[in-house]
Amino acid sequence: PASRVLRWDGGKSEVVFGVGLPSNHFIGIEDYGGEMLVVVHHGWTASKIFSGPLNRPEEWKLVYDCGTRCFPVGAVGGEVFIVTYEGRGFGSVIAVGGGRKRVVVPESVGEPIQNAFMIGGDIYVEYLEICSSTLKVFGVDGALKAVVQFPERSSVREVSYNSEYAALIVDTFKGSSLF
Repeated sequence: PASRVLRWDGGKSEVVFGVGLPSNHFIGIEDYGGEMLVVVHHGWTASKIFSGPLNRPEEWKLVYDCGTRCFPVGAVGGEVFIVTYEGRGFGSVIAVGGGRKRVVVPESVGEPIQNAFMIGGDIYVEYLEICSSTLKVFGVDGALKAVVQFPERSSVREVSYNSEYAALIVDTFKGSSLF
C-alpha cells in the first residue's frame, strides 16, 4: 500500500497528492502557517520533500530529494528547514530555498539527531548523547542559542508543538514527566 492525500469538499473526496506512488511509500504532511510541507518516505531509507500553499496542492513542488532519509522541520522566510542524514548518517539541518541549499546545523559525529522542530523561528534539535537526550536551540542562522539539559539521564519519547510552544514527554529511570 501507499499513502495518498485527499481533500474533502462538499462531502466529496478528491485525491490531490500521491497518485502513482508505488508500494512502500508513506506520506507525512504538516501545515506551517499555510505552507504545506509534505514528506514522502520510501520505507526507512529515502525521502523526498515537497512544499506549497495549503489550498493549492496542484502547486506543491519538490524542494528536496537527497536519496537518504530526511524530514521537514519548518518553513521561515522562503526557506524550508530539513533534517537530512546525508554524510556520515548522524544528521544535520539544512535550509533550501531560492535555488540554494545551506547547512544551518552541521552534522555532529557521535551525536545523532533524533528529532527537530521549529518554534517562533528557532530550531529545536534533539540529540542522543551518551544514551540520553539533549535539546539544543539554534537560530535560523545556525547560531547556538541554548542547550536544555534534563535533570538526569532522560529520553524524549514524544514531542507535540505548535508555532509558540512545545510539550515533551521525558522518560527517566524514575518515571515519565511532562516538560
